[in-house]
Amino acid sequence: MSDQTTAPSRYIVQTAAAAQKRSWQWRHPRRRVAVMEIESGAQPRMISARARGVRQVVRTWECCYVGRTAACQYARALRAAERLAADLDCATLLAL
Repeated sequence: MSDQTTAPSRYIVQTAAAAQKRSWQWRHPRRRVAVMEIESGAQPRMISARARGVRQVVRTWECCYVGRTAACQYARALRAAERLAADLDCATLLAL
């Protein structure tokens, strides 16, 4: 077996700017949130399964509105992504 299949993985939360109309860019900011499984020691630079060190993209929240409060769509998606990543990390540790 190769080292890539046996190396331990971990789950991270990654954010990026979402594609949108140029006229809406400053008035209605939007972001993407993703939970990704990566190889240990990897630092992906984009939300994609093709990024270096990424094994899979588990879940994405697309085009989340960034508001001014903790109840905005982006903050709720970020909290949900952090909970999912923590649960997956715990499940991975228990499986070992």
